[in-house]
Amino acid sequence: MTDKEPQKIPLNEIDIPKSIAREPGNLEDLIKNIKSVGLLQPITVYQKSDTKRYTMVVGQRRYHAFVELNTKHPGEGWDKIPAIVMDDSDGGSTIDVPPAEV
Repeated sequence: MTDKEPQKIPLNEIDIPKSIAREPGNLEDLIKNIKSVGLLQPITVYQKSDTKRYTMVVGQRRYHAFVELNTKHPGEGWDKIPAIVMDDSDGGSTIDVPPAEV
């Protein structure tokens, strides 16, 4: 989707649009994998130029895994997640994401 470098984004600054919100399902295996080898693929978020908040584009299950890790292990660095940040110059709301990726 892009060749941008991932940034560490605070979990509490990421919004999930109602149009893609869904139950993340069982995250146990994903959490174990993240704890053992780290996050192999960053999530993708969109940031409008007029706000400091981010909107989820891709990676909702990974986001929820980080939220759960941060809840269970506060202060251990799970409060920020690696993310590719798209902005107005990347096409904004015209970002094409296959439904299976959301």
